[in-house]
Amino acid sequence: GEVVVSDRFTLANVVYQGHAGGLSGDELWRVGAFATGGLEPDLTVVFDLSPGLAAARRNRAADRMEERGEEYFAAVKRGFTFEAGMRPDKYRLVDATPDADTVQKAVRREVGRLLAARGWAVGEPA
Repeated sequence: GEVVVSDRFTLANVVYQGHAGGLSGDELWRVGAFATGGLEPDLTVVFDLSPGLAAARRNRAADRMEERGEEYFAAVKRGFTFEAGMRPDKYRLVDATPDADTVQKAVRREVGRLLAARGWAVGEPA
Protein backbone atom coordinates (compact mmCIF):
# COMPACT_ATOMS: atom_id res chain seq x y z
CA GLY A 1 0.00 0.00 0.00
CA GLU A 2 3.00 2.31 -0.22
CA VAL A 3 4.71 4.00 -3.14
CA VAL A 4 8.37 3.09 -3.60
CA VAL A 5 10.66 4.83 -6.08
CA SER A 6 13.87 3.12 -7.16
CA ASP A 7 16.39 4.16 -9.76
CA ARG A 8 17.26 0.66 -11.10
CA PHE A 9 15.81 -2.83 -11.12
CA THR A 10 16.06 -6.03 -13.16
CA LEU A 11 15.46 -4.27 -16.47
CA ALA A 12 18.77 -2.41 -16.14
CA ASN A 13 20.64 -5.70 -15.61
CA VAL A 14 18.97 -7.26 -18.63
CA VAL A 15 19.82 -4.31 -20.85
CA TYR A 16 23.38 -3.56 -19.70
CA GLN A 17 24.53 -7.15 -19.18
CA GLY A 18 22.32 -8.79 -21.77
CA HIS A 19 21.55 -6.57 -24.74
CA ALA A 20 24.81 -4.62 -24.49
CA GLY A 21 27.00 -7.10 -22.64
CA GLY A 22 26.31 -10.31 -24.51
CA LEU A 23 24.75 -12.40 -21.74
CA SER A 24 21.45 -14.20 -22.18
CA GLY A 25 18.55 -11.84 -21.55
CA ASP A 26 16.24 -14.76 -20.76
CA GLU A 27 18.68 -16.07 -18.17
CA LEU A 28 19.06 -12.59 -16.64
CA TRP A 29 15.28 -12.28 -16.35
CA ARG A 30 15.16 -15.69 -14.61
CA VAL A 31 17.96 -14.76 -12.19
CA GLY A 32 16.26 -11.43 -11.48
CA ALA A 33 12.92 -13.11 -10.78
CA PHE A 34 14.62 -15.56 -8.42
CA ALA A 35 16.60 -12.83 -6.64
CA THR A 36 13.52 -10.66 -6.08
CA GLY A 37 11.09 -13.46 -5.31
CA GLY A 38 9.17 -12.44 -8.44
CA LEU A 39 8.79 -8.83 -7.36
CA GLU A 40 8.45 -6.41 -10.28
CA PRO A 41 7.89 -2.68 -10.43
CA ASP A 42 4.38 -1.63 -11.41
CA LEU A 43 5.91 1.00 -13.68
CA THR A 44 9.38 1.60 -15.07
CA VAL A 45 10.11 4.95 -16.68
CA VAL A 46 12.88 4.79 -19.27
CA PHE A 47 14.46 8.09 -20.25
CA ASP A 48 14.85 7.95 -24.02
CA LEU A 49 17.86 9.99 -25.09
CA SER A 50 20.51 9.56 -27.74
CA PRO A 51 23.88 8.46 -26.35
CA GLY A 52 25.54 11.52 -27.88
CA LEU A 53 23.20 13.98 -26.19
CA ALA A 54 23.50 12.10 -22.89
CA ALA A 55 27.29 12.40 -23.06
CA ALA A 56 27.06 16.09 -23.98
CA ARG A 57 24.89 16.76 -20.93
CA ARG A 58 27.28 15.09 -18.52
CA ASN A 59 28.90 17.82 -16.43
CA ARG A 60 31.80 15.76 -15.14
CA ALA A 61 34.42 13.33 -16.35
CA ALA A 62 33.12 10.02 -17.64
CA ASP A 63 33.26 7.11 -15.22
CA ARG A 64 34.41 3.59 -16.12
CA MET A 65 30.99 2.64 -17.47
CA GLU A 66 30.47 5.89 -19.36
CA GLU A 67 33.81 5.49 -21.15
CA ARG A 68 32.48 2.55 -23.12
CA GLY A 69 32.13 3.30 -26.78
CA GLU A 70 29.31 4.56 -28.94
CA GLU A 71 28.49 1.04 -30.12
CA TYR A 72 27.93 -0.12 -26.54
CA PHE A 73 25.54 2.71 -25.74
CA ALA A 74 23.69 2.25 -29.02
CA ALA A 75 23.12 -1.36 -27.89
CA VAL A 76 21.92 -0.11 -24.50
CA LYS A 77 19.43 2.23 -26.16
CA ARG A 78 18.20 -0.54 -28.48
CA GLY A 79 17.85 -2.85 -25.48
CA PHE A 80 15.72 -0.43 -23.48
CA THR A 81 13.57 0.32 -26.53
CA PHE A 82 13.11 -3.38 -27.26
CA GLU A 83 12.21 -4.30 -23.68
CA ALA A 84 9.82 -1.34 -23.36
CA GLY A 85 8.08 -2.51 -26.51
CA MET A 86 7.71 -6.01 -25.09
CA ARG A 87 5.94 -4.77 -21.94
CA PRO A 88 4.11 -1.53 -22.73
CA ASP A 89 1.89 -2.15 -19.70
CA LYS A 90 4.93 -1.88 -17.41
CA TYR A 91 7.48 0.30 -19.23
CA ARG A 92 7.13 3.85 -20.50
CA LEU A 93 9.66 5.54 -22.75
CA VAL A 94 9.84 9.25 -21.92
CA ASP A 95 11.54 11.53 -24.42
CA ALA A 96 14.40 13.05 -22.45
CA THR A 97 15.59 15.46 -25.14
CA PRO A 98 13.61 18.49 -23.90
CA ASP A 99 14.54 20.58 -20.88
CA ALA A 100 14.36 19.07 -17.37
CA ASP A 101 11.00 20.70 -16.53
CA THR A 102 9.34 19.22 -19.60
CA VAL A 103 10.78 15.77 -18.89
CA GLN A 104 9.71 16.00 -15.25
CA LYS A 105 6.13 16.82 -16.29
CA ALA A 106 6.08 13.80 -18.59
CA VAL A 107 7.30 11.54 -15.77
CA ARG A 108 4.75 12.99 -13.35
CA ARG A 109 2.02 12.38 -15.92
CA GLU A 110 2.99 8.70 -16.31
CA VAL A 111 3.32 8.12 -12.57
CA GLY A 112 0.11 10.06 -11.93
CA ARG A 113 -1.81 7.78 -14.29
CA LEU A 114 -0.62 4.70 -12.45
CA LEU A 115 -1.36 6.14 -9.01
CA ALA A 116 -4.81 7.34 -10.07
CA ALA A 117 -5.60 3.91 -11.50
CA ARG A 118 -4.69 2.43 -8.10
CA GLY A 119 -6.96 4.86 -6.24
CA TRP A 120 -4.38 7.36 -5.04
CA ALA A 121 -5.48 11.00 -5.16
CA VAL A 122 -3.12 12.84 -7.47
CA GLY A 123 -3.24 16.25 -9.07
CA GLU A 124 -2.15 17.19 -12.56
CA PRO A 125 1.39 18.51 -12.80
CA ALA A 126 1.65 22.27 -13.19
